[in-house]
Formats: sequence, structure tokens, C-alpha cells
Amino acid sequence: VRVCAMGHVTRAAAAVLCDAEGRVLLVRKADARHRWGLPGAHIDPSQAPAHAVVRELRRETGIEARVVDLLGLYLLCGHLRGDEEDLPDLLTYAFRCELVSGEPVLNGRGRIDHLGWYDAGCLPERITATAAAVVTDCAGTRSGVVRTLTRDLALA
Repeated sequence: VRVCAMGHVTRAAAAVLCDAEGRVLLVRKADARHRWGLPGAHIDPSQAPAHAVVRELRRETGIEARVVDLLGLYLLCGHLRGDEEDLPDLLTYAFRCELVSGEPVLNGRGRIDHLGWYDAGCLPERITATAAAVVTDCAGTRSGVVRTLTRDLALA
């Protein structure tokens, strides 16, 4: 069992949306690291995680969706290799979502620069540790997962 130092914890919500072939929608962040992850973002202090994930899915991809269930809670801690920045621990609420309407398009206004549907067995390089774990759990049709992950397992 990995243990985090449990310093400052930031909360985030992530959407797990699958297409008819069972592929998961991933987005590539338009920041300096250009890593792939799930659509989503940090949760406002006064906002419920389920509302945040629906808001962020709409904002980043233009999709209207509804939450089906909580796939899991993923606590990410540690440092990225070669990065001196002191990052807070990140608690991600990963929600399995269902498409209500729309097609995914780049709608993140500079937040994301690419999106695509990916099979769990063929994920893109440079994916976050959290997204990789969530996609694996989703492919295994798991729900209610609680995991602790470390950033040093993420691709820097």
C-alpha cells in the first residue's frame, strides 16, 4: 500500500465516457507537458463533484452528459521526475458518464489541444497515472474503486 504525505489536497472531477465500441474519450492538455488525461478539472470549493464533472465535460468537449456512477476515488501524490515544483496531492472523483447529446469537439478554449477515443489496450503515450488507472478500472467494469497512485509512475 502506498502512503501519501497528505499535505495540501486538491479535489478534481474526471469524466469517463465510452463510445459504442467501448473506447474511452481522452483529451490532451495544452500545457507545457502535453499529457493525455480524462476530461475534467479541479472542483470549486462550493461545488459538488458530480456537478463539476458535467460542467467540465461540456466546457472542454461540448458534450452534454449525465453521471451514471462513481467509478472511483484516485489519490495522486508525489513528484514528477525532473520536476522541482511542489505539487499538491490530487484527489480525483472519476465518474462514469453517459452521453446525452453532442459530439466531442475541441471546446476547451486553449485548455486542450487534441481529443480522441482510445481502447484500454492501446492508450496514447504520455498519459497521466490517474487516467491510466481509471481506464484500466473502467475496462474491468469496476465501480467504487479507491486507489492511491504516485506521480513518479506518470510519464514526465
